[in-house]
Amino acid sequence: MDLQQNQNQGDHEFNLNLLKTLEKIESVLGLSPQDMASLLSASEEQYKNIKLSRNTPTLTHLRSMSDALELNLSMLLSGQINFETLFEHYHGRTDRLPARYLETHHQLSRARGIQVIDHYLSKVFGTEYSRSIFGRLQLKPTLFTNPDTYVSSLVGLDLLEELKKDGVSEGAFSRIGRFSVEVNSENLGINLKEKQTAKEVYGSLYNEILPHYDQAYHYRITQLSDIRCTITATPKVETQEAFKAKAPGSRDLCCFKQGVIKSFLASSQNKYPALRESSCMYKGDSACTYHLSW
Repeated sequence: MDLQQNQNQGDHEFNLNLLKTLEKIESVLGLSPQDMASLLSASEEQYKNIKLSRNTPTLTHLRSMSDALELNLSMLLSGQINFETLFEHYHGRTDRLPARYLETHHQLSRARGIQVIDHYLSKVFGTEYSRSIFGRLQLKPTLFTNPDTYVSSLVGLDLLEELKKDGVSEGAFSRIGRFSVEVNSENLGINLKEKQTAKEVYGSLYNEILPHYDQAYHYRITQLSDIRCTITATPKVETQEAFKAKAPGSRDLCCFKQGVIKSFLASSQNKYPALRESSCMYKGDSACTYHLSW
């Protein structure tokens, strides 16, 4: 009996919160009851009963609204919507980013990293899945078409976090990063294919390659020979200050970057180096250290 009561209480709270979300959408967007009924693909009488708590909207109703507003269904169900962004998008300003991604001191990453994530998801899981991941953040892949544009580092972090919620592993994050070879082989401003050896590729890492990705970290080559390379990465002071963290970023991002770093050799010689990690900031170390061999 207690379990049933708890279930009923949970259903009541869910329906109450959902109704509050619908009412806020109606208010923020300045919609009439007729407009709301149309978005839900419901009759005006049905919407009236929903507002009076006589009926609850069906999943079909909610899918209709999420499609019409280009709003991820999970956000509609949870009520975790950036209503300012929803307002801008509804009124045609679809290039508007949520306020979380507009802080200029956070714009330390290039859009090409976001393109890599979209490309991987679209190719492996389908375009709709990629759109749904972006949609959870009220973002669209089309907002990141210029690979050299600086964007908030939080975009990549949040996308990877959403994938983690879906069960994506550390190894998979590295594989996503490796797709950089498909997305960025022709638009880095340099031609990696002209590099004759792996040593030449990674010798150009600091000055020629990584500036095309982000300005958040210091990358230092501590060893480079004909057969191996060691790279250390530490956050810049301004990055730590911007994100108020000693090690801004995440373990997921670290794994993604490992894949990106491995992709550089594939752009030149159609093979990936072996990579061994000996330290990681997100495991308590002072730096991330990668040992590559080929």
